[in-house]
Amino acid sequence: MVDFEEREAEAERLANETVVDEDGFTVVKAKGATYGNGATVKSFAGPKVATGAFSMHKQNQGVHKKKKKLPEEKLDFYRFQWRQKKQKEITDFREKKKKDMQTIEAMRKSKTFKKIGSKSWRN
Repeated sequence: MVDFEEREAEAERLANETVVDEDGFTVVKAKGATYGNGATVKSFAGPKVATGAFSMHKQNQGVHKKKKKLPEEKLDFYRFQWRQKKQKEITDFREKKKKDMQTIEAMRKSKTFKKIGSKSWRN
């Protein structure tokens, strides 16, 4: 029984080895599985050792897979909340712009404001 198991292990090891022909190409072996009803399914086993572009894929595998972190609670679940948020942003922007315009007018009146690209630096 021990001899049989050793022979089976040796046969499996040989089947899993990659075979390289005289040109240096890896030979792909066909595998088949037979089921109880007599149906045979053929498939191909690629090389077990990563070679060429496949080895680069293994090296870069962890680099490209970054998952996005989703917020735990969605703040704008309902549509009206989203609209209210947008409306608030617009009003805040308008208020800020109005305040900036008042600041610019005050600077113009105090003669400390200079236009960018103006030809006369004395005005």
